Amino acid sequence: MDILNDVSCEKMTFENYDFTDFWDDIDYSLDEYVEEYPSDEMIESVEKELGYKLPESYIWLMKQHNGGITTKSCFPTNEPTTWAEDHIAITGISGIGRKKRYSLCGEFGSQFMIDEWEYPAIGVAICDCPSAGHDMIFLDYRECGPKGEPKVVHVDQEHDYKITHLADTFEEFICGLKDEEFFEDEFDKLSTDLIIDFLSKNTPQERQLLAISWNFDNPKKVIQWIVNQPDTDRGTILYLYWHMSPTFCKNFSDRKECEENESWYLEDYDIINTIEKNWIADFYKNQIYAFNPNNDVYCGGYDWTSEYDKNKVKVKIPDEMFKILDGETLEKPEWEEGIPSDISDIMDKLCDALDD
Repeated sequence: MDILNDVSCEKMTFENYDFTDFWDDIDYSLDEYVEEYPSDEMIESVEKELGYKLPESYIWLMKQHNGGITTKSCFPTNEPTTWAEDHIAITGISGIGRKKRYSLCGEFGSQFMIDEWEYPAIGVAICDCPSAGHDMIFLDYRECGPKGEPKVVHVDQEHDYKITHLADTFEEFICGLKDEEFFEDEFDKLSTDLIIDFLSKNTPQERQLLAISWNFDNPKKVIQWIVNQPDTDRGTILYLYWHMSPTFCKNFSDRKECEENESWYLEDYDIINTIEKNWIADFYKNQIYAFNPNNDVYCGGYDWTSEYDKNKVKVKIPDEMFKILDGETLEKPEWEEGIPSDISDIMDKLCDALDD
């Protein structure tokens, strides 16, 4: 949809805000969120059905792009929520209409969340969140009345529908949205860069040592980097693949379903699919290290394939991923959580410096 659709309003809205690349028009967004530009008749009809006058800034934005997933999906908070210590996240913004499932009056629209999920009737639900219904963003009309200028709040079903103030206006809310990377822990960012720099200056053996001692709760960017290097050993790649639970990955028919139902797993889903694509394309040329998914010597001989039943998954694991690789087996290094000992002292000092 055309971001620059020419629409006039009674007052200047979003003055000087750059909407370039604001919307992420992936297929899922176009299928589930994005409506045609709303006519004045449609706006009036939706407002009547909801029982509230929509903010002029909301109407203006929907006349540019009527709902959808945004590239900036996080908003800062002054208190912890079920999503994070310092911010909330949204999946998409509801459009003005009835055709799409996540439109204001769609199948999973505002009234549905109030009637079926028992959210408080404080106004209009305008954004769903990655929790798939367990928290929502509302326009809050409690102070201003149904025709006034509503505040924007976060409502948390998991904490007895706790209401957290986000912004005084919808325009302020939109302008305050941040990229997810904005909220990454500073230590995680710097330590990840430090580890990747260390690996890039050393041999693929260090990647193997890191893999077999890695804590998979650590940031995924290190694994993403390893997977994207053509000289990474095939034994390292196969080890990472099976240790990232590909059987769970195959419970989703595609990325859209994973994002919709288990968004927390999306990074793992992407890495697993990248490995499969690269493996089948013979991207990884070198192989020194052994790995047997039927008998993982690094996990006491565990059989990873025992978790997999091809008749119960939606997508099958490629046959190539069951390959048994002969070769060297390394001793697990005494690296805490997989952090190379050569840089662990530096990371400790980094942590102390950030605390100070």
